[in-house]
Amino acid sequence: ALLARRWPRWPVWLAVGLITLGLGLLADVRLSDLRLGRGETELLIGSGFFSFMLFAINLPRFAGNLTQRTAAGMFLIEVFLFIFLAMAVRQSESGFSAPLASAPWWGWVSLIALFSTIGPFLLIMHWQRFVSVTEAGMIYGLAPVFTLFTGLFLPELLMQWTGVSYENEIVTATVLAGAILVVAANVVMQLFHVATPEMPPLPSTRSGGSE
Repeated sequence: ALLARRWPRWPVWLAVGLITLGLGLLADVRLSDLRLGRGETELLIGSGFFSFMLFAINLPRFAGNLTQRTAAGMFLIEVFLFIFLAMAVRQSESGFSAPLASAPWWGWVSLIALFSTIGPFLLIMHWQRFVSVTEAGMIYGLAPVFTLFTGLFLPELLMQWTGVSYENEIVTATVLAGAILVVAANVVMQLFHVATPEMPPLPSTRSGGSE
């Protein structure tokens, strides 16, 4: 709405309602249990920054930015912050060094960093500009659905490698209904939503772009 400077059409409102209800069911949200504590507040603040970043990706003024360099710098900062915080809060020397000697730990960290952090973030930075911000938000809302699907078989497979006891997820009627609503929201967006015009093609990096 802010980018297009017009009130959202009915498909957007319907999709937002469907995905909000669906994510609530997937997360087993209960109104009686809602509390705004420190953790919830920090999560909302972090979500606000992330939402602003997703919004900024589609702004024409940033079309020529070299997002790969920005992403690389961001991840390097996160690595140094992680090392600093891990050393600062450790209760013993072994608490910091023991994981470094564990092959499964390195395997898990590598898989999570590559397939759950670096890979998706680079895809976001490159491809999001070709869809509207609203469509992008709906697509990202599918993450819990994919998590639910992989959770049906992946934990037991990985348990054989790590030796950690972790059972597969069990699909309940509530969780299944939530997943269906999230998928339905994306279907509504693709069938009925009129997206904002595409951003102009990116200039060649050889000609120089703004950082």
